[in-house]
Amino acid sequence: MKHNIRIAYLDYLRGIAIIFVVMGHLIQYNLNGESATDCFNFIYSYHMGFFFFVSGCTATLSTNNYIWSNFFQFVKKRSIQLLVPFFVWGGITLLLNKQVGGADYVTNYLQILKYPDQSMWFLLFLFFMQLVFFVCCALSGNIKKKIIRTMIILLSVVGVAAIRILKGLFVEGYTWIFEDYYLLFCLGFFVQKMKWDSKLMKSLVFICFLLFVAVAPLFDFNQGGEYTMRMIKIVSSASFSVVLYYILVSTWNNISIRMSKLLAFLGTHTLEIYVTHYALAIMLVTPLIDVSMVNGIPLFFAVMAVSIPLCCLVIKISDVFKTIPLLAFLLYGKCNKQ
Repeated sequence: MKHNIRIAYLDYLRGIAIIFVVMGHLIQYNLNGESATDCFNFIYSYHMGFFFFVSGCTATLSTNNYIWSNFFQFVKKRSIQLLVPFFVWGGITLLLNKQVGGADYVTNYLQILKYPDQSMWFLLFLFFMQLVFFVCCALSGNIKKKIIRTMIILLSVVGVAAIRILKGLFVEGYTWIFEDYYLLFCLGFFVQKMKWDSKLMKSLVFICFLLFVAVAPLFDFNQGGEYTMRMIKIVSSASFSVVLYYILVSTWNNISIRMSKLLAFLGTHTLEIYVTHYALAIMLVTPLIDVSMVNGIPLFFAVMAVSIPLCCLVIKISDVFKTIPLLAFLLYGKCNKQ
């Protein structure tokens, strides 16, 4: 399997995605007030869906290598990259959150499998999404008709939803993949394969822009589990992802050198930023600052201005940890063989 294929604008998209993630956590753990709530809901209406969308885009880089002979190699590589950090950081964040020890610690630690949203759930979800996607590509690899290959992938979304619903009837927790996010992952895969220079595609982007403007303000994180809010989040995430993808694909060659280097730098360190900044946010949590007097729009850009250097700082901190091979492996799934 090829591991070093890179497309510049996908790194830029990853860089933008991780900035939004850090922005959301900064507001969640540090700010209070109506404008902070509005910014928080706005960012959360699309930011994780966008992250999974970009992950789907990058899946196209190795689609031709998704054959059964590579299955165990794939599982091993993704387990090191995603599962090892998930379990290690799960233990670390548990200590930071609950300060428990002994038998209580073991009991609570095992709960991260039952309720992964209490830990670095993104890593676990992404692992199982990629696993399901690998199987779909392997099943459809020798099928010549594109429509059938597409249907297999779309049916996998239905299958994920059906399994989750059936599981929910008998077992509480143990949700390791959401069909909402997997749908956006698959959307990213299909979008990456499209040609975007036609008038039809440009019209589609404009429609997505209008959808995002109309739908994103309706999202309420506190009601995120309700069916209506889930649909709003899917539409907001999908429309935002398509619009930003088109903008980057169309203009990435014209982005300034300084900005392109920054986005590429962040985009190639998303895992380090994601796990490390979350642990720091728990450690450095402060009494919420009331920003009600600040309008939501300038607040959004102010939080962005803080988040970008914070991301760079977190990368520097992770670089220190990665100088020790064992920590590089345990914390970030990095090893010399990769």
